[in-house]
Amino acid sequence: MLIGIKGTALGDLSYRGQRLSKAGEALGIAIQPSAGGHGGTFIPEGICWVAGRSLVWINCYPRLNIIFERTEAHLIAFIEIAFVSILSRRLIRLAAQKTSA
Repeated sequence: MLIGIKGTALGDLSYRGQRLSKAGEALGIAIQPSAGGHGGTFIPEGICWVAGRSLVWINCYPRLNIIFERTEAHLIAFIEIAFVSILSRRLIRLAAQKTSA
């Protein structure tokens, strides 16, 4: 069971179901569907884009594509390692850009 999750989950209008809403309430998460977009196409706004982009970034780590860790703590540790790796590469690029400018 995930512990400490609270807040708002954003998504397109397909997230309006009562089943998802009840599951969110049980975890302390408010589901907020957004009608943003054109012609039925969802265009992420604000923080929605951050979550989607982050999932794409960790998708580059094959170990995280299939969850086979024995405990939740192991999975969380590997996700943290992936994000540390991603952020360190971005910081190196940023530092290289500043020194060359």
